[in-house]
Amino acid sequence: MKKTYNFLILVLTVAFLAGCKKGDDTYYNFEPVTINYKGTALDYLKTQPGVFDSLMLVVNRFPALSDSLKVSNLTIFGVTNKSFEYAVKGLNRERAFQKKTPLYLSSIDGPTLDTIIYRYILKTPLTSDYVKTQSNGVNQSAMKYAYDMHVQYGNLNASGLVGNGEQQLIFSDMNNSAVASNWVNANTAVINVKTQNAIIHVLNTDHVFGFNQFLLKFNK
Repeated sequence: MKKTYNFLILVLTVAFLAGCKKGDDTYYNFEPVTINYKGTALDYLKTQPGVFDSLMLVVNRFPALSDSLKVSNLTIFGVTNKSFEYAVKGLNRERAFQKKTPLYLSSIDGPTLDTIIYRYILKTPLTSDYVKTQSNGVNQSAMKYAYDMHVQYGNLNASGLVGNGEQQLIFSDMNNSAVASNWVNANTAVINVKTQNAIIHVLNTDHVFGFNQFLLKFNK
C-alpha cells in the first residue's frame, strides 16, 4: 500500500514538472494544489527517482543536513536533477577550456558546497498562502550561515487575464543586498508539498543550481 501511495505522489510531482507551461493560455487550474505526503521531507525527496537524485547525492554528503530533513520544521526549495546538470556541465566546460580536470557533485569541495545547498533550506515553514499575505514578500534566513533569501508570491497571466493565472513563488538569492536588481531569482514549478516536518516547493528545471555562483566558487 505504501509503495502505491509513493508512486501516486511521484506521478503527481512529475506531471506538474512536465506539464506546467508557464504563461500558457491553456492552463486553467489557477488554484495551487497542495500535496500532502505521509512522511518526512527526506522521505519525500527519496521517493522521487529521476527528480531529486542529484539533490540526494548532495544531502547524503552532509549527515547533519540529512538529519534535519527528517525532523526539523523547514521550508525546502527542491532543486531538480536538471538544475544540477546545468551547473556541473557549465563548470566543466570552463574547466576543459582551461585544461583542468572535471569536477562532480560527489567530489567537489564539501565546505563550499555546504554553503550553497543550505541557501535552499529556510529555517521556517512557508506556504504560498502565507507569502501571499506579505505584499513585499518575505526575507528569511537560510537554516545555516544566517544567509538571507527572499520569497515572493506571484501570478502568471492566463487566458488574456493579467495576473490571474498559475500561482507560483519567486525564490531569490539576495546576494547580501537590499536592492532587488542585485538578486538572482528562481521560479517554482510545484508549490506546497506538505510533509510531516516541512514544506517543499519545487523549483523550475531551468534554474541553475547555485544562483549563478557555482562556477565562480568551484573553478579555482
